[in-house]
Amino acid sequence: MLFAVLGADVGVVDMKTRLLEICDREVSTHLLERAQSLGVTFHLGHEVVGIERINNHQAAVRLDCGQQLLADAVLIAAGRTGKTESLNLAAAGLTLDEHGRLWCNEYFQSWVKHIYGVGEVVGFPAMAHLAIEQGRIAVHHAFGQRTVGFQHSPFGFYTIPEFAMIGPTEERLQHDQIHYEVGRANFSESSRGHVSQNADGLLKLLFARDNMQLLAVHCLGESATELIHVGQTVMSLGGTIDFKAPTLAQSYRVAAKDLLERREAKPLPRTRTQRSRKSREFCAEEKMQKYV
Repeated sequence: MLFAVLGADVGVVDMKTRLLEICDREVSTHLLERAQSLGVTFHLGHEVVGIERINNHQAAVRLDCGQQLLADAVLIAAGRTGKTESLNLAAAGLTLDEHGRLWCNEYFQSWVKHIYGVGEVVGFPAMAHLAIEQGRIAVHHAFGQRTVGFQHSPFGFYTIPEFAMIGPTEERLQHDQIHYEVGRANFSESSRGHVSQNADGLLKLLFARDNMQLLAVHCLGESATELIHVGQTVMSLGGTIDFKAPTLAQSYRVAAKDLLERREAKPLPRTRTQRSRKSREFCAEEKMQKYV
């Protein structure tokens, strides 16, 4: 997307049938559409079977479907591997997988008790800010100090526009049979987004149906990697959502209001964790004051 903004014709080939499978499907679709609006062409569900230089300035990329793409440059993204090949970890009794990664427990301690691993050595998500936190937990545990790991870790992607997420996707909640509801807000619904040239962002909140606990936040748009920390704070501290300032963070309030209004519009099926009769009889305004 960066190359496309700079004016290059970009084509993406991926064996998977959707973009960024770790992301929420709805937000991933929005991101795909934004990329296509920039002129990026996608060839999803196809594998590259060969790359040949056809002259001094071009390469021919052959796909498994028989299609051939011509390009001035080819960028190959083959994932990340742990830089462990020179460490001779086998001598310490450790076995690595094919990507140079090491198994570790929740304290990042390997099965050889005095050896710890963090960052890309332990695999996904292999992000610098999380590796720093992993290192802190490992050092505390190694010196016998009490430590608490991070329960909610945000992920940020500096695409155009930015994308960020924290918590499970809708697909994961459905797989785990967790009852949830969705609140959505477009950036254009906030005062700041209304006057911004980047007002086509989306904020998506996933709530537990029984107690309105915030389960996940998915954000696509301007400053998404900054806005995600608002949701992280709410999820970690159990705080409430009540934003009145004319900033993009107001989208949290809009998304929560969207959910509450739809809850009032139709009755929900009873669940084992259904709230008490008294709480169900609260009027919409009282619910807004309590949950938003």
